[in-house]
Amino acid sequence: MDASFGELIKHARQAKRLSRKELASRLLWSEGRALSAQYLANLEGDYRQPADELIYLLARELNIPSDLLFHRLHRLPPDIRLLQPGATTILAAYTLMRETLKNGETLHATQ
Repeated sequence: MDASFGELIKHARQAKRLSRKELASRLLWSEGRALSAQYLANLEGDYRQPADELIYLLARELNIPSDLLFHRLHRLPPDIRLLQPGATTILAAYTLMRETLKNGETLHATQ
């Protein structure tokens, strides 16, 4: 089974040998305020849902593709949400994804 969002960021943080406090201090919101270590602990425990801005900050600091983080949160990335795809487009995208996964193909990930 795949790791949850919280497990994924926790393992990535630990692999970089960063404490929660160290990582939190690197995650600066657009207004310049740092994330608290307690909030990061809540994210790692899957108790909170981060804002899109924070997902991109975590992706950058932990070298994890942002699309993977959105996937683990069961959310579409903002650029896809803005497209407002219709049902036919969504179904076609899922069909393509299923075929890709079934055939073991690898697509180039974007961040």
